[in-house]
Amino acid sequence: MEFAGGVHRRESVGDNQRAAPASPGVPGQPGEQLTFSVIVPYRNEASHIAACCESLQRQTIRRERYELLFVDNGSTDGTTGAIRGGPGTTVMREEKPGAYVARNAAIRSAKGRFLAFTDADCVAEPDWLEQAQEALHATGAAVAVGRRVCPPGSPRGLRLLQIYEDAKLELLPQLPSRFAFGICGNMVIRADVMRRVGPFDEWQRAADTAYIHRVIQCDPAHRVVFWPAMCVTHLGDHTTGQALRKMFVYGASNTRAARDGGYAPLESDHRWELWRACCRDPRCRARDRLYLFSLLVSGGMLYKTGEWKGRLGW
Repeated sequence: MEFAGGVHRRESVGDNQRAAPASPGVPGQPGEQLTFSVIVPYRNEASHIAACCESLQRQTIRRERYELLFVDNGSTDGTTGAIRGGPGTTVMREEKPGAYVARNAAIRSAKGRFLAFTDADCVAEPDWLEQAQEALHATGAAVAVGRRVCPPGSPRGLRLLQIYEDAKLELLPQLPSRFAFGICGNMVIRADVMRRVGPFDEWQRAADTAYIHRVIQCDPAHRVVFWPAMCVTHLGDHTTGQALRKMFVYGASNTRAARDGGYAPLESDHRWELWRACCRDPRCRARDRLYLFSLLVSGGMLYKTGEWKGRLGW
């Protein structure tokens, strides 16, 4: 795919090959088009990248149907050397900092009909791409957003917050599109839609959510679906405190998506409905409910504080 700014050079990467710098190139011919281009930006993810790469190499769809595009965004910890590549695997380098900058670099080189995005600290389920294809084909959607789960053995707080996030994915299809959000750790976009809408805004955060609303504004017929069976495991959060602190960051960054993109955070009635759904979930035992409630209150306060930061420009 091409946008203004040229195409980044593509290079298959072996075990010891270094990432190639961005430079003009020629995109693939239409007859060579793949089903998926999987795009993974990274910066100093040496502890996670091997597991991510292995999960992407072992998808249930045939390997020749998808390419892997890894983008080094300034790593200094040897992450690139931990990527075990082969045919259909490319590593490129993007010097300008920013995960969305790196994603846009890969998009310019992508050959697939569908663009699948995940993060270097995520491990995809074996049927991740198969479920992504099912989500788009079954619904005709322009974008599919999947489920991101915590690893087995995670702290109790993370597991309870997971129940809340699962309930949210179940609720969102029933709500107006202004409440839709993106997760670039697990999101698939039709390549022809991205050609029409253009690349991501090169913000530090929340450009995935803003992009969802740009897609809808470009053509109200574009559908965004939330597909829980399209699943990745997120390895990045090790403690409940880490997850809660991110609520402050999300509050600050989503303010821009709300101002510039039309996004609206869930309202109080929605959150009470989610709480009731969590209480009905068999994974949330009676003794867990008060603890989950306290986590949601704490997270909500941090989110609101982040919103104020975003509005006041602290």
